[in-house]
Order: sequence, then structure tokens, then C-alpha cells
Amino acid sequence: EEDMGSPFTTGWRADVVLRQGWPPVLSAVSESYCGPGCRVGMILPWEFGFLPRSWVGPLTDHVDVVYGPSTYNQKVFVDSGINPERTGLLPAGIDCDAIHARSNATQPEEGANDIVTFVFSGGLLPRKGIDIILEEWKRVYCKATDVRLVLHTTYELGYSPKEIGAFEDIVKKCKSVVWKRQDWMSAEDHFDMIRGSDIYFAPFRSEGFGLPIVEAMEMGLRVIAPVGGTAADDYMLGPKKRKKIAGKKKAAAKLYPVKSSTSRCSHEPCSGRKLCLFPPPGRRCEVLVQDPTWFEADRNDVRKQMEAALRDVQEARGGGTDRVGNLDGEDV
Repeated sequence: EEDMGSPFTTGWRADVVLRQGWPPVLSAVSESYCGPGCRVGMILPWEFGFLPRSWVGPLTDHVDVVYGPSTYNQKVFVDSGINPERTGLLPAGIDCDAIHARSNATQPEEGANDIVTFVFSGGLLPRKGIDIILEEWKRVYCKATDVRLVLHTTYELGYSPKEIGAFEDIVKKCKSVVWKRQDWMSAEDHFDMIRGSDIYFAPFRSEGFGLPIVEAMEMGLRVIAPVGGTAADDYMLGPKKRKKIAGKKKAAAKLYPVKSSTSRCSHEPCSGRKLCLFPPPGRRCEVLVQDPTWFEADRNDVRKQMEAALRDVQEARGGGTDRVGNLDGEDV
């Protein structure tokens, strides 16, 4: 049926509308766009335990299925009051062709294999755990000469100038740290940086999915990340299961899950029951269904997994290469 209000040149209406954006568009889809029987889905990554209270009504009224990229996200939706039957799982994907297209693009520097490289890449955000990365590095490897940390950060939100100053002091003190701050590198340079490393170090407090972690796994890096209800539970193995099958699957042997527990978020951008990171204008706050939560990694276990990953890289180098593609054909 032709409709002059339709956005399509044919005049037809959509049968399915799938929305994703930040901030999410919560209004009803126009009837001129979405005809009778049309179904509406929304992809909604979320990292703070509960949704904003003002979102629950519109999501219930205007969206048929709310999709999260992780099982953790689905739990957030249900805990916030969304009908479980109206939630779905839609994991993020990675571009394996782009990742492997540069597998031979760069050669390691002479002597590079004498140094084991830990790497992190992402925003300078409290939920990414940058303070955990630097504080634990200072405790374990600050003066080390056979290991280094490449810390790549882009956009910044949530840490105070005092906290950032403390990070800068650690970097000055620890010559084994290379901080690429606000470095908006190309995708090619980013892949080269990750591929040139050995261990992806991501002791995050919360992620909707953790795409860079999965990319690192595909490049063959060893990965340290929290489990215990986090988004990484979908692709990291718990300690007991990892130990059981590590001898059978190379991919499993390269995962170093860190124990973590749910904690109330009391650091920016959290403020009481509010979360303050919504545009526009500026940083608008929203009241959540309940107090915002995230995860706190067990610091002792963080150090234990750092040391285990380093030891395994060094042992593997003694017997040959430690760089293989992880995910193709292997169920992790």
C-alpha cells in the first residue's frame, strides 16, 4: 500500500526496525515508517547494573525486543523490569579479515622477543579499570626490565585531575610503562599495536561486551579479564573449567579469568542512584531503577593472573612461537 509519508521511494513500510544509537531513541517509530504488524528491536549495550528509570516505560511500550550484546546485558534488562521474553542476545562481531590482513604487515623489532608486552586499549574511564592496571603494574613490574606495559587511551571521562596526576606519577616512576594518551590511531596501527603484544590486560569494572578483548583473542594474545557475572563470562572460561580443558584447547589455555564481585558504583559517573553521562547538553544525569553497580576485580587474583600469563609466555618462547590465531574452529 502506497503511503506518501513513507521514507522509501517505493512507498512501502518497514516490517522490522532495528535501532541502535547513543543516547537511544526511545520514542515510538512513526506509523509512516513502521506499518501494521511491524516489529521494533533495539540494541542497547549497558554497563551499570540497572537501566535509567525513565527508559523502562518507553522500552516496554515502543520496543518489542531489547537486545544486549552479552548475557550480562540481558540480566540488566530483566533486573530493571523488562519482561524476560522481550529481551534477546545479539553478540558483537569482529572483522577477522581486517585483523588477519595485516598479520605480516610489520616485523617485530630486533630483540623484541626478549621483552614480554602487556597491552590495554580503550577509554580513560573508571569502568575500564585504568587505575587497577597502573596500580597493580606499579606493585608487580614497575622496575622490571624484561616486561613492559603499553597503555593506549583515547577519550577521557570520570577520573579527576588528581587521579590522572597520580597515573602520570606512576608512568614517570615506572620506566616499563608506555602511555599512549589520547592517541586516536588508525585501525591498522591499532591492530599492529595489539598484534605486537603478548598479553591483553583488561581488569575492567564493567563492559557491555568487550570487543577489543575478543579481537585480542583472535590475534592470539593471552587475555586477562574479570569473570563472575561480567560480560566476559560469555567468552572467558571460569578457573575450574579452564583448568579442566586447558591441555586440550590452545585457546582455553590462553585465558586468565580474574575473580570479581558485584559492587555499588560510587565513583564518577555514578552519584547516588544517578548516572551522569548523558548528552545533551553537557553531562545530564538520569536516576536508575536501583543504585548503579559494576564489578570489582580481586586484586590478589589480578596479580596472580599477571604472573601466570607472563610465566606462560616466557615458557612458550623457550619452546617456540606463542602467536597463533585463537578463535577459528575453536569453541571458547
